[in-house]
Amino acid sequence: SNKEISFPTSLCNHLASLKIILEYIYTNQFKISSLTDHTEEPSSSSSSTSSSDLLSDVFRLSSFFHLDWLHHYVLTWSENSRQKLTHALPSSGSSAAPPRPHIARDLASLVDCRVGSDIQFVCEDSPAEPIHAHKIILTARSSYFRA
Repeated sequence: SNKEISFPTSLCNHLASLKIILEYIYTNQFKISSLTDHTEEPSSSSSSTSSSDLLSDVFRLSSFFHLDWLHHYVLTWSENSRQKLTHALPSSGSSAAPPRPHIARDLASLVDCRVGSDIQFVCEDSPAEPIHAHKIILTARSSYFRA
């Protein structure tokens, strides 16, 4: 069963902004076009979601999830484009860009890491400690583990 995580509207008003954040976490990529790709058309049952609303949500969520590079990028882009961030969280005060994350390095740090691991590899008749791994990463990268 999946664990459900709920966010207050003071942090996130649109599910599309959470999807943008997850896409960034999964791929290490964020494109401003993501905001327009996820903008909802108005319908009779809901109001429209503007790219400015999504940008504000992404800004708040990037701070909440400690995604420093994304947070800085969204802030810098909004200032340069004069895009208003509504209900923005206070700035950390630093204008210097944090180092850009590197997905390969981040994933490599999970090899033999106990945090969040759900699989252990062992060699029969070997006294060595087991190697810790993460099923979700293995299934995403190898058809052997999807079977």
